[in-house]
Amino acid sequence: MNRGGLRRFFLALFCLAMAVAAALPQVDRTGDRYLNESLTQALTVFAVARTLNGVISVLQGTEIAVQPVGIGVTLTPGEILDPVNDLIERFSWVMLAASASLGLQQLVGTMVAHEAVRLVASGLFLLAGALLLWPGVRDTPWVRRAWPLLLMVALMRFLVPGYLVLTAAVSDAFLAATRDHAAAELRGAQQMMENERNQWETLQPPAEAAPDAGWWSGWERWLGDARGQFDLSASFARLQGAADRMIQEIVQLIAVFALQTVLLPLGFLYLLLRIGRATGRALAGTGPASPAPRGVG
Repeated sequence: MNRGGLRRFFLALFCLAMAVAAALPQVDRTGDRYLNESLTQALTVFAVARTLNGVISVLQGTEIAVQPVGIGVTLTPGEILDPVNDLIERFSWVMLAASASLGLQQLVGTMVAHEAVRLVASGLFLLAGALLLWPGVRDTPWVRRAWPLLLMVALMRFLVPGYLVLTAAVSDAFLAATRDHAAAELRGAQQMMENERNQWETLQPPAEAAPDAGWWSGWERWLGDARGQFDLSASFARLQGAADRMIQEIVQLIAVFALQTVLLPLGFLYLLLRIGRATGRALAGTGPASPAPRGVG
């Protein structure tokens, strides 16, 4: 067997192996797991963003009225969170787009993993392998042009599972820790702001004093309790710190999900397509070499 024949033989074995792999559903399981987990995480973060937006809106509408001894002061501590609330509204749209992207990938993955698609891809691999080893048909011009195209179509069966596996590996190795930490910080900020809101409610003066006490006694009791239980300046500082942390974590999450749902899939698809094209060009030259022109005697 000459060198060209040996090359075609091993390529035919490769096509046979790909035909078996294309027919198996196990190829898609890792991608399905990754997409399900990623979609759940994206929807969870989206829900946290919408909840944060609602909590901050409530805080911004909360007023603390302090008017003892004729001095009127109305405080709105939630206004500190106004810049971060605008960012959260935009962040929620980013997370909605990321969730839609993952949902679309999941739909495409389901279509590619369908039994009919798997059988067609497997059959195309078998056809490409047969064309490599069938001398009577292999050397015809139309087959030499058609069968690399058939192989490229069959390779599409592995594009979606392939980039999903690669994206899952990169995400688990480099992105998961940042994503989980940022989501946990946002949930912690949400809980902290809800606690602050509950404490603000204790500062509201009583609607009316007890019948046996004057108005001054009611205000004096309320002011004493407020001084002992709550410090508005400390509350302002906690809110400002939470706002700064939320901005940092939101920027981190935007970068993670943009990389995970847009840049990595596009990059891996481009890489796999280039590999497929290079394979097709290499396979296009697997036929026997054209006979050398005879010299002029």
